[in-house]
Amino acid sequence: MKRIGSCSCGDVKFCVKGSPIITFFCYCKECQVSCGSDRFYGIWIQPEQITLTQGRPKEFTRKSEGSGEITFKFCGNCGTKVYGDTADGGVIVAGATLDNTDGIEPKMAFYTKSASKWAVLPTDIPCFETFPDFN
Repeated sequence: MKRIGSCSCGDVKFCVKGSPIITFFCYCKECQVSCGSDRFYGIWIQPEQITLTQGRPKEFTRKSEGSGEITFKFCGNCGTKVYGDTADGGVIVAGATLDNTDGIEPKMAFYTKSASKWAVLPTDIPCFETFPDFN
């Protein structure tokens, strides 16, 4: 699998190769604020699976409810968050930035305890109130 992604204005472009570790919806308050919606659609991959092909994204580091800090890469021109490096060595791609998401639909939802009361939670995938224990 090879997928191309970009920010809204096209200044930052990247390529993702291989299959994701997990695809998810995150309802934590930080994700809600950073994406301006009730949830974030993320694709968790290994660092070697992503290649920046154009542009120089700016960075913003914030605390995460579950995995320490996340350093987000975003376009300095349009502000689109394209991906983030996690404290545990993973990379989370903002799913909406990919040109094609066929076959990589979210497989779980977490931090649903932080979802807005009006949010419609998925009923066809596992939902967790906090970050699931993968051990």
